Amino acid sequence: MIVFRYRGIDIITSSNLREINFGIWEGYTFEEVKSKYGYGDEFNLWLENINEEINILHGGRLVDLKNRVMTELDKIFKKHQKVNKEEAIAIVCHDGTIRVILCNVLNLELKCMWKIEQYPTALNIIDYYDYEGFISLLNDNSHLEDWWKSF
Repeated sequence: MIVFRYRGIDIITSSNLREINFGIWEGYTFEEVKSKYGYGDEFNLWLENINEEINILHGGRLVDLKNRVMTELDKIFKKHQKVNKEEAIAIVCHDGTIRVILCNVLNLELKCMWKIEQYPTALNIIDYYDYEGFISLLNDNSHLEDWWKSF
């Protein structure tokens, strides 16, 4: 993984932190899904999280994403709390997973997750004390400033 190149850090992967399965919507923008599949009401309900139980055809539900991600995060906490309370843990994942974690930290319902902007490669820092999270950095992409200047 390029993020940790040359650092000698063990990388542990977990399928529980993967993005939601977008089923037949996979690979399309939200605008393309609406025009291609005409899912107007169902798509809008899913997007607005009015019903977390809405299932994308051949895909997943937001409530399952939340349960899967938060269960895995709890396992990570328990494992690392025994090792070293001051240990830093990096989780590299897609924005849906990140938004679920941020909603949990902020005690927000899933219907608020789309109100949290997440740029590609953005950095979020959450400090946890006894399982309670405090966000100290949100959606930071300042590491790309020099990269963008090269274009």
